[in-house]
Parts: sequence; structure tokens; C-alpha cells
Amino acid sequence: MEVEDDSEDYCSKEYDDDSEYEEEEDGLLKLNKGMKFETWELAKSYLDEYAKQNGFCFHKIRRVLDPNDNTIVRR
Repeated sequence: MEVEDDSEDYCSKEYDDDSEYEEEEDGLLKLNKGMKFETWELAKSYLDEYAKQNGFCFHKIRRVLDPNDNTIVRR
């Protein structure tokens, strides 16, 4: 998973199977634009833990837009 950032100043870090979660001094994970993950499973694992620490959950969605009028044709 890659989060695009339009600004010039962004944080980027790659995570692989052997990496530890990036934690703040207080033990909480941090999430920044531009973070890169080797696989969706690594990203999901990191985001699950981040969400759990911050009291929310997330889910992945997919939608297909009609190229003519940008309406959603499939979810």
C-alpha cells in the first residue's frame, strides 16, 4: 500500500516481514502520509494495530467509476 502525498515534504518508510512497527517514545505507533508497505498483509497488520491503539477500526473498499460521468458503477 502506498499513500500518495502531493507536497514535497513527506515521511516515507518501507516495512518488510522482518521489520518492527515504528513506535513513538510513548509506545504508540505513528501513521504518516507516504508510508510504504511491501505487501497488503503488512499494511493491514500495521493499520489494525494503529487503529486498535487509537480506538477505531478501518476497512478496505473498492469502487469502480463510470469513465463518462464518474458515478459509482460497482462497489
